[in-house]
Amino acid sequence: MVDAEAVPSLIGSDMAITVRALPKVSLHVELSQETQDFPAEAWVLFSNNAHEFLTAPNLQILAEVFKDRLLSLLRIY
Repeated sequence: MVDAEAVPSLIGSDMAITVRALPKVSLHVELSQETQDFPAEAWVLFSNNAHEFLTAPNLQILAEVFKDRLLSLLRIY
């Protein structure tokens, strides 16, 4: 449902994936589960070439659309 591949975490999170958001732009997503001390967290990092294809406002929109799609998939499963 999402063109993603599991990858090693860059920051020691519980799960990391790389998602091909657009043909030449990928997202690196880091996910950490909730613990007694910290809430669940997610980090979305764009590939270093994203600015060549999208403006900053459009990158923000892409991140929001991806977040909404990911949350909707999580609700299904």
